[in-house]
Amino acid sequence: MGKNIFWILMLLFFTACKEEKKQDNTPDENEETVEKIVLPELLQFDEDKQEELNGWKAYTELRRTIREFREEKGGDVPLQLDNLLEKEKKLSDSIPEKFDNASVRSRIAALKTYLMQTRLEAPDPVPERYLKEQKVKILDAFNVFDRQLYVIMRESLTDELLDEVSNKPLARRDSVPADSVREDSVPVKQ
Repeated sequence: MGKNIFWILMLLFFTACKEEKKQDNTPDENEETVEKIVLPELLQFDEDKQEELNGWKAYTELRRTIREFREEKGGDVPLQLDNLLEKEKKLSDSIPEKFDNASVRSRIAALKTYLMQTRLEAPDPVPERYLKEQKVKILDAFNVFDRQLYVIMRESLTDELLDEVSNKPLARRDSVPADSVREDSVPVKQ
């Protein structure tokens, strides 16, 4: 009977040691998820559209700051976010007439929301996983803003063409004028 208890205790001891080895070899879940988060690339415009946006100084400054924020690893995150919020404020105060509409303003508001959320809710020190998740949201919001600017620049040519065509008098646009026959030239029986 003593031998059986000895073998049972040895069996329990070996199984307990094997379970500890399995737990030590598994990597931490946070390390894996941080590596899996991929930051989106900033959109690139055509040369002619980029030249048009280069005239908007506040936009070029914000884009440069966003690019630096994307590449930055760690650092003083609250200072970076304050800088981005300052650039966003200048951008929203200096929107050119061509881009001054509700769709552009709403995209700027969404970007500002994510910047403020990150600035106000970020723990101190900022964990890398949290920072990467927030960077994805901020970069996505900026890309949506860029896409809206692209749509407006692409449609501006169509709008100009439609305005030009619609401003021509009716007689010049139509091939057959509606009032081409005078009333008195048609004999009417009474």
